[in-house]
Amino acid sequence: MHLTAVDLWTGATFLVLSGTIMFVATLVGRLRRDPTREKLLLAAEQGSRPGGLAEAISHLLPLSGENRSAIQAELVQAGIYRPGALRDFLVLRNGLVAIVLLSSWGAAAALVSQQPQLARWVLVAGLVLGGLCWAVPRMVLRSAAKARARRIAAAVPDTLDLMSMCLVGGLSIRETLLHVGRELFRAHPDVAVELVILREQSELLGVDRAFQLLATRTRVPETESLAGLIQQGQQLGTNIAESISQFSDSLRLRRRQEAELQSGRASVRMLFPLVFCLLPAAAIFLWGPAVVEMVRFLDQTQAELPAQARPISAPRR
Repeated sequence: MHLTAVDLWTGATFLVLSGTIMFVATLVGRLRRDPTREKLLLAAEQGSRPGGLAEAISHLLPLSGENRSAIQAELVQAGIYRPGALRDFLVLRNGLVAIVLLSSWGAAAALVSQQPQLARWVLVAGLVLGGLCWAVPRMVLRSAAKARARRIAAAVPDTLDLMSMCLVGGLSIRETLLHVGRELFRAHPDVAVELVILREQSELLGVDRAFQLLATRTRVPETESLAGLIQQGQQLGTNIAESISQFSDSLRLRRRQEAELQSGRASVRMLFPLVFCLLPAAAIFLWGPAVVEMVRFLDQTQAELPAQARPISAPRR
């Protein structure tokens, strides 16, 4: 079979066009994907599987219902939404405490016959490490929750600006949440995840209820004020886009005022290290040469005095 130049050009053109169409379709599909929702669904599927041993370890140490609810709220505030997140946290903490205590008790039992004093110190160290294993995971969780709350609070003005632009452009509130969540996925991933949850809840519970749940999850004053603003707009029928824009401007003004307040406090706080650390060094650097010259001058003057003008020392016996 003999292939002509026309056949070769036709095949090459077909391959190029097919590859171009597939490449464009792949890019469009990736743009239309919602990666934050996919991550949430995957995490929900992985965390919904119960485990007998894990459940037993999570109940190994007593925990009141109030503390359990507080830990669950901190997990949600930290952005951990898996159904089994509370169980996994308790398994981690209780498992660390059990391992440390059992290891210390075993080492003390092995040393008590030969070195009783060392065995006591091992028990004390085991109790201290067990207390640290009990307290440190909760401290880390609280730190992560506060850090995420600060990131969300810092991203609220940008989010409100994009929402205002989308609403002014004629998009609905749900379409606005979808578009803004995709735009903020790389710059502010925490806010993007919250907007995905917000959009899903707004379809089931309504917009005002969804924003109230957002404020409850994040525990950020800005989101609480936004939830109240959305609820008021839904009840009174006001222009939500204009209200959101004004609220964003007020947030920026308040951030600027807080920054100016912090800068004013910084000058007062720098006064104490300046006085106690820098001022002695500056005094030595400035006054040291003068003091040395003064001492040399006094020594030289004392040496040049005539003998009769010098003080007569007492005779030795």
